[in-house]
Amino acid sequence: MKQGIDFWQFCYETKQYVRMTIILNSTNEIIGTVEMFNRGAAYFYGVHGILRIDIMSKYEEEEVLRAVLELAHVHFYQEFGVEWIVTKAVSDAVIRRETLAKLGYIPMKSFALDHYYGRGEHENRNPF
Repeated sequence: MKQGIDFWQFCYETKQYVRMTIILNSTNEIIGTVEMFNRGAAYFYGVHGILRIDIMSKYEEEEVLRAVLELAHVHFYQEFGVEWIVTKAVSDAVIRRETLAKLGYIPMKSFALDHYYGRGEHENRNPF
């Protein structure tokens, strides 16, 4: 167990991978997690980070998603040393996909994985 904790602490300190808890301010309820890690460079879009957002279904709404994503935009590009933030939104996740589009995310057709959307640190730079 100590080795596991040491590994997660090392990942946090070296900004490789971080998992945070999402807490609803109005109730102090834990409603999900956010994970972020730097995945390295790729041909089309440079250094990118994978952002995983796992929220309880009843909170999968624009207001909550927007709050999480806006915090990521303010902090994660610099903190993780990435040019792009990439996150998954499957076809059935209509509210998530709509929220991502409103915040400047675009479908990443040339990405190695399916159903991913990305947003560059400088929104006007679109290599697709």
